[in-house]
Amino acid sequence: MKRFLKRIPIIHKIYHKLQKVTTPPSKVFFKNKEKFKGLKVLEIGGPSAIFERDNLIPLYKWAGSVDNCNFNAKNFWSNIEAGDNFFYDRGRRKGKQFIQDAVCLDRIGDCTYDVLCASHVIEHIANPIKSLLEWKRALKPNSFLIVIAPNPTFTYDRKRPLTTLAHLIEDYENNMEETDTTHFEEIIKLHDLSADMTVETFEEHKRRTLNNAVERIAHHHVFDSNLLKTLLEYVGFVQVEIEHRKPFHIIALARLI
Repeated sequence: MKRFLKRIPIIHKIYHKLQKVTTPPSKVFFKNKEKFKGLKVLEIGGPSAIFERDNLIPLYKWAGSVDNCNFNAKNFWSNIEAGDNFFYDRGRRKGKQFIQDAVCLDRIGDCTYDVLCASHVIEHIANPIKSLLEWKRALKPNSFLIVIAPNPTFTYDRKRPLTTLAHLIEDYENNMEETDTTHFEEIIKLHDLSADMTVETFEEHKRRTLNNAVERIAHHHVFDSNLLKTLLEYVGFVQVEIEHRKPFHIIALARLI
């Protein structure tokens, strides 16, 4: 029933209208908004409603162009084939769609983009440091990074322990693959089903967790603002600003000098 209601278009419209009323635009983005005008953007895991012109971070409106990268053409969130098929800014504009894993952007050259953004992606990555280093490679000097992670206090991860930076470093040093199942027992056991609108039953949650190599919906790691900031600084980003926004967003804006 939860998933059925979530997929009714009018429910989506009402939800997003209420969000606009109750949640003001991102302060860290808007104080820098002029700096994003005309820039070349790469998104990981889009399209994302949060980057639309009437949402928290209207990056699509200010950007000069936006390309996107998804791990496959058809997934839980989108269905976009590779090519000039990435429609954004309420469908007004079009960019390239790459089919690439977030940890290996080998079809994208060094120093190609001015901005890289990823909304609710990093928690789905088994090896975040490997991914962030690859994102750095694709960015030009003096570029921006926008990463948004779920605040576990307000999500179905609320019962799980926070991940540590030491654990993420260990995953990187061990060259952890995206097929990793290390956290699956914890993900299945400590999942708060009452806070998850994407699944109806525990059995379905367990099935798709165990099928994560295909669906990629599991949250390998649990972030708070301190871990997200520390992680970005560890891989070489600077001027990391953190903002908490309703209903469950941790927003990080950082620079690559």
